Amino acid sequence: MYIFEDLKTRVRLSPRPPFKMFVPPTEKYIFDESSQLNFYEKLETFQEYFVDKMLLMGVAENGETISDIHFETNADYRQLFYDVLTQGVEVTAPFLIAELIKDNRREMQCCFYDFGKVEGVRYIYMLQNAMDWTSKDDFCCQLHSLIEPTQQAIENFWQA
Repeated sequence: MYIFEDLKTRVRLSPRPPFKMFVPPTEKYIFDESSQLNFYEKLETFQEYFVDKMLLMGVAENGETISDIHFETNADYRQLFYDVLTQGVEVTAPFLIAELIKDNRREMQCCFYDFGKVEGVRYIYMLQNAMDWTSKDDFCCQLHSLIEPTQQAIENFWQA
């Protein structure tokens, strides 16, 4: 098989070496309670400028996986979309996590997942977990679609 060919040059594609998947490390931005106000202001600004719509919302006991949570869904999509989306979140590492730690416990966590670009549309989602929703034993989980961001724009936002 040739990957490039013209009248003077022919470059042959060598057999592929065994495939090894590279997963880049997750960027983490951890805010402690001294920066709690800053975290919530950033989150509010992020939601204002980047969030398109909430797709899923559910409350679950601590330790439950996303596939175990009973979600209320946005009626704009069918169940198959949500099944694929939650499965993708469950098996994929987020490229960025921003979280608030208060009293040595996670209070809020935002995980960002990039599922690629198809036909010019970038598919990046934010999973937001608010801990201790009704008690110290549960949390509220929301999944949001984002308005055409890039990984770099999201990283720059949380670094600033």
